[in-house]
Amino acid sequence: MAEELNPKVSVCMITYKHEEYIEQAIEGVLSQITNFPIELVIGEDASPDTTASKIQQFCDSDSVKIRARFNVDNLGMINNFVRTLSECKGEYIALLEGDDLWTDTNKLQRQVDFLEANREFSMCYHPVTVMRNDKVEADTLTLDVPDVSDIKVLARGNFMHTCSVVFRARLFDEFPSSYFSSSVGDYFLHMLNARYGFIKRLPQIMGTYRVHDGGVWSSQVGIDLKILNYLEAMIGCFDSEIDQLLKERHSVVAYKSFYNRINEDGFEARLQRCLKYGDETFSNEIKNLVKWEKASRGSLIIKNIRKIFY
Repeated sequence: MAEELNPKVSVCMITYKHEEYIEQAIEGVLSQITNFPIELVIGEDASPDTTASKIQQFCDSDSVKIRARFNVDNLGMINNFVRTLSECKGEYIALLEGDDLWTDTNKLQRQVDFLEANREFSMCYHPVTVMRNDKVEADTLTLDVPDVSDIKVLARGNFMHTCSVVFRARLFDEFPSSYFSSSVGDYFLHMLNARYGFIKRLPQIMGTYRVHDGGVWSSQVGIDLKILNYLEAMIGCFDSEIDQLLKERHSVVAYKSFYNRINEDGFEARLQRCLKYGDETFSNEIKNLVKWEKASRGSLIIKNIRKIFY
């Protein structure tokens, strides 16, 4: 067993149905070369496959202390993440989900060295490659931002892959209640941490984000609705300037979602969602549409709009 030392870094890993990938994820942690102790804290969320048994094969590691919790019942992504994070003892937290991997043995040392030398930063991250259908490709999924950014930049959209982030532990006492209804946990967490310092992008590519059919985020349909969900969960948790940036993003996504889904069920709910944080522009657009009623006589769309505005 690894020697019982206070870890400098806790690697927080949540996993569910990752039997094809979990070994690579764990091996990437065990391969890290550091001048400080690290621990790997795993929350295995009652997977119906062999994920748990594959984790157990590593639990007696001599190089890294591994503490694995095997949930009897499925807690769900957010609850499993919060519980696993609460069990991390390190001064810094590194995130790695069970289907991603680290590709550089010096990743943790580089990131901790930076944070130790730059106390004004709350977190740092690095570029990654993307593995799609077992083929590695450049990352085209994230926004391009300056090497040094802050919460205002982050509020306009997430630009960090989960497997690339290391942050200072326990910057705040507890999660807002709305966190538990969010469709994502990592971006919301980054926003909460970004209240306490700048964000640094290191230049080295040190990890791989995997896109696959079982992925929690990358493979799902209805991304627009999930974005609206997490924005609504975050709004109200920050100061007025950041809240306004989140509301502006919400309006843009809500408008696009409304028009793209205009003939689907749930019309009225999506329209009301547009109006939740929107300005007069959208309302005026809809009211102008009503003027076309004569040309659109019998239109279900027009009838629904009239119910709301008149």
